[in-house]
Amino acid sequence: MISVSQADANLAQWVDRFWKPREREWRSPIERAIERGELSPAARAVPLVELVAGPLLLSHLATRRPLSRDARAQLVATVAAGVKALYGR
Repeated sequence: MISVSQADANLAQWVDRFWKPREREWRSPIERAIERGELSPAARAVPLVELVAGPLLLSHLATRRPLSRDARAQLVATVAAGVKALYGR
């Protein structure tokens, strides 16, 4: 997948069109936490989409095993705890 995306311009364009809007949408929880004083502005550097979507995509594409609702909730809780531990105030 990675080597194909680097070699195929059409796939690279699709990835840009698919991920760019999601990156903007997914910034909002971090931005709101920064506004509330819960996170340092340095948290803006967190690649939130990749941290959450990576395991979901790997599970679906590589193992063909969907993550349960509980596993997804644990994934989000783990990412949130990590972000707070690194950037929390």
